Amino acid sequence: MNKKAIWLIIGLMSAAVLGVILVQIDLIRTSMSVNEERFNKNVQEALVKVSDRLEDFEETYFIESVNGFTLAYQEQQIIGSNAQQNNSSKNFKPEDWDRMPNADRQFYVKIMMDNPG
Repeated sequence: MNKKAIWLIIGLMSAAVLGVILVQIDLIRTSMSVNEERFNKNVQEALVKVSDRLEDFEETYFIESVNGFTLAYQEQQIIGSNAQQNNSSKNFKPEDWDRMPNADRQFYVKIMMDNPG
C-alpha cells in the first residue's frame, strides 16, 4: 500500500468516528429534551392532582362549616317558631315531605322528636 491510500483510509476513518460522535451528541440532546418534557409533564400532573385534592378538601371543609352554621340557624328558627306557636305541625303539609331533601327530613324529625309539643 502506498502512502496516499493509508492517509485516505485514516481520513475516512476519522470522518466516520467524528460522524458517530456527532450522532451520539445529537441523540443525547434529544434524550435530555424528551426527559425534561416528560419530567415537566409529570410535575404538572402532580400539581394538578394536588390542587384538585386541596380544592376538594377546602370545599368539603367549607360546606361542613357552613352546614353546621346553617343547621344551628335553622334549629334556632324552628325552636323560636315552636315557642311562638302552640302547634307547629299545623303549618306542615304532607305534600311538602316528598319535596324535602333527605338531610332536611332527618333534621325535621329530630327537631320534632326533641320538641314534641
